[in-house]
Amino acid sequence: MLNGEIRIGGAARRPRWLVSNGSKVVGPVSTDLLLKGLECGKVPPDCLIRDKEWSDWREAHQIREVRRWSKSQLGQEEGDPEELADTCLSLAHDVEEVVSFSLDAAMAALGAHVGVAHRVREPLWLPVTSLVQGLDPEGTLGEVVWHYDPAYATARQGRIVLEPVGGSSASRAIGARLWRPDSQPVGVAMFPVLQRDGVVAMIELGRNDHPFRGSDAKTLTRIAFAAAAQLAG
Repeated sequence: MLNGEIRIGGAARRPRWLVSNGSKVVGPVSTDLLLKGLECGKVPPDCLIRDKEWSDWREAHQIREVRRWSKSQLGQEEGDPEELADTCLSLAHDVEEVVSFSLDAAMAALGAHVGVAHRVREPLWLPVTSLVQGLDPEGTLGEVVWHYDPAYATARQGRIVLEPVGGSSASRAIGARLWRPDSQPVGVAMFPVLQRDGVVAMIELGRNDHPFRGSDAKTLTRIAFAAAAQLAG
């Protein structure tokens, strides 16, 4: 251990996980150390875990890294979500499939509870809600995202959004679109699907339990680049 970092295989990984048995809290520890603890039985499978930046505790099986490790122990390796996204997008034949696959890949990779894809369509050349996951499509499909919308303005700049609801005008706009009585996101994300002429779609995601992780920005960026590359042919 050196300056609060744990070095495994020459790579420094900052501790991030707090682990609790209900009465005592240990950590923060790195992902590698957490998984090694599970493997050798020092960390019980019914423990509670949270990222040090979260406010709520989760059961071990609800943590993405633990779930992936658990499946690998059973010979059911999920695989790298970014590589899976690249593979799926490479099979898309047109813009509609690229947008659909991008939404599917982002939902799966980030563990989002709700997601929508807005396709830029004629005659207004504005994003129109075309695909929905986790929400009732009635009253959602066909919604127009207007030119002055802050999330759409961010998409036109080729940037992503990844923050708690209320963190910016863009996150508030996304949160309002995804809010339903039975689905109230506390964290939202957005990334654009870009072609040479500009934005062809805008994909928005929401989580109801806690905000997305900062590390999810890398995954969203990779999916966005893979989608753009597929459209470029």
